[in-house]
Amino acid sequence: MKMYLLKRISLMVLTFFVIFFLLFVLIRLQVKPEVVYGPDKELEAARLDALGYNEDVFTQFFIYVKNCFKGDLGVSLKIDYMAPVSDLMAEKLVPSLLINLYSVLISIPCGFALGIYSATHKNKWQDILAGLGIMLLISVPSLVLGFLLQFFMGYKGGLPIVVSSLYEAGGFFTAEMLRSQIL
Repeated sequence: MKMYLLKRISLMVLTFFVIFFLLFVLIRLQVKPEVVYGPDKELEAARLDALGYNEDVFTQFFIYVKNCFKGDLGVSLKIDYMAPVSDLMAEKLVPSLLINLYSVLISIPCGFALGIYSATHKNKWQDILAGLGIMLLISVPSLVLGFLLQFFMGYKGGLPIVVSSLYEAGGFFTAEMLRSQIL
């Protein structure tokens, strides 16, 4: 049993590093080291060279992994030029957690209620209709479902399509913030 467990864990770690490396390579292919974004080309070329963008992909990957273990996730070249990625992620963490919290707080009670209702009406038209509706919602691509929800709940129903800012909502845990994040 120990050998089986050790084998599965080692395969998991290997799979993680293969996926991690492939994602790293695909992201690096999007950012060309010879392209300089800022107004001062010499300074920007020196920065990219110091960050290791002129090295081969394997060396860049090992530099990145070493820096990740130190807590340095690199710098942003697109969102906020040369800002630390960890700062950008920390800035977006609370709104992302809030949207996920709201979705869990809405979906779990709805799922329980629908499951209990279907169980109490087993093999009746209500159970079949609930199962058919859930199967339809799972089958529809999220892009199409998102568009339909925006149209019917946002445009026709009056819900905001864009999330309110902290200033407009008055804080993260307010009724206005919840209302703006329902979609």
